[in-house]
Amino acid sequence: MCFRRVQRAVISYALQRVLLIFAMILSRLLAIACRKRRRTRIDRKPTREEFSSLFEFAPNGVAVVDSEGLIVLKNAQMQNCLATLRLR
Repeated sequence: MCFRRVQRAVISYALQRVLLIFAMILSRLLAIACRKRRRTRIDRKPTREEFSSLFEFAPNGVAVVDSEGLIVLKNAQMQNCLATLRLR
């Protein structure tokens, strides 16, 4: 009976060591993958075309107002909204 307990304890200890080594290897591989991903990420400013398309195709009306409160830029949805207000 004592032999079986010792055998189970040894197997349990060995299994714990294997799992620990596996976890260490996995965390190292994840760290390497994260570093590679950070290096390949492109940090850039959006282009004027990207800004224009986001601005024009926004589902809501968007307007850019200067410091004096005058509208200097508006998209089509805002134009429709302002036209509707003028008709009233």
